[in-house]
Amino acid sequence: MADAPATQKVSKTESGHARNSANFGLLITTVEGYGTKYNPTVPELAVAKLKTTRTGIDSSLLAVATADAPYKTTVNKRQEAFDGMSQLATRVSNALAVVASDRENKDAMTLVKKIRGGGKVKIEDPAQAAKGKSTSQMSYDNRVANFKALVALLGGIPTYKPNEADLKVAALNAYLDTLPGLGDAVNKAAVALAKARANRDNLLYAKGTGAVDLGLKAKKYVKSVFGSSSPEFKSISKIELKKV
Repeated sequence: MADAPATQKVSKTESGHARNSANFGLLITTVEGYGTKYNPTVPELAVAKLKTTRTGIDSSLLAVATADAPYKTTVNKRQEAFDGMSQLATRVSNALAVVASDRENKDAMTLVKKIRGGGKVKIEDPAQAAKGKSTSQMSYDNRVANFKALVALLGGIPTYKPNEADLKVAALNAYLDTLPGLGDAVNKAAVALAKARANRDNLLYAKGTGAVDLGLKAKKYVKSVFGSSSPEFKSISKIELKKV
């Protein structure tokens, strides 16, 4: 059975980004309501500039969501393909046991144990998958290498001629041929998602220029203009902006 798609639940981290965006928008609306009294000397804190920043953030959040769906789809497709590998290797070893020598069976079982030992691989963060040498990718690569070795071994055993179509050497090689493309699709989608997340994080959290820092500066400016006990400052003092 394939792993359940990772789209069922929104993480606290992802919801935190959306909350920061929403609160940043609320802050903009509030200070805009102060009219000409809100007149900071820092250009980045001007209402028009803040609105531009908010537009960019909204676009970045949409870009992350758009890139996230195909990443999870490719991960699930790859997992589905690998889920049957252990069972297939076991069936091969059982079919071989009927016709092969003790030595051939021993060599086959050594590879089968390595294939089955790989088990299911936990879905990793796309930023790690995009690096190409992640623990997850190495696990998939190792299982493929061991399965290839098993099929090569079968190809050198004349007595291995099963009647079952999916256990024949040609069918096993065809199965192997589908796996690299699935891995490439995961890596490509992971790169796209990691890039979208990096852009979103820059817009929200970059030191000095991100929405969180800009929002905090805007709050300090309002406090300096109207005072800490003023209705103007109180209306924005509890608008939460924090790095996730």
